[in-house]
Amino acid sequence: MSVNAEDFYNSAKQAVEQEPTNEIARRTAISRAYYSIYHKVLSVLDNEPRTYSGKGCHGSLIHYLQTDAEHEESIEFSTLRRLAYILKQERDNRTFADYKLQDDVSDILVQRTFATVDRCYSIINDTSIEKSQSN
Repeated sequence: MSVNAEDFYNSAKQAVEQEPTNEIARRTAISRAYYSIYHKVLSVLDNEPRTYSGKGCHGSLIHYLQTDAEHEESIEFSTLRRLAYILKQERDNRTFADYKLQDDVSDILVQRTFATVDRCYSIINDTSIEKSQSN
C-alpha cells in the first residue's frame, strides 16, 4: 500500500490527538510532520533533486531548492526558496525532537510545526504548483 505526504501529516496529528501530553507522541508528531513537508515538496518538483557531496538527501533537497532548481524547475525561484526555508526550519525541529532527548518538546512547538505544514501546503496550493496525483 502506498502512502503520500498527507498520510504523514495525518499520522502526526493523530499522534497528539490521541495522547496530547505524551512526550513521545509530540516527538513523533514533529518528525512525521517534517516528512510530510519533505514528501510534499518532492511531489511538486519537475525533476529529481541533485545530490551534493557531503549532504544527505534532505540537505541536498534544501540546497537544490536554494540553487540549481532556479534553472531546472518550472516553479518560481522565490517560491522554491520559501519552501527550502520551511524545510530547513522543520528539519531542525525534527532533529531536536529525534535527538535532544534531555529537552522537553512543548505543545507550542508541535502547534507551530503544524502551522508550518499548513503554510507549506498553502504555498503549494496557492501557487498552483501541485501536480495532479494519479494512482
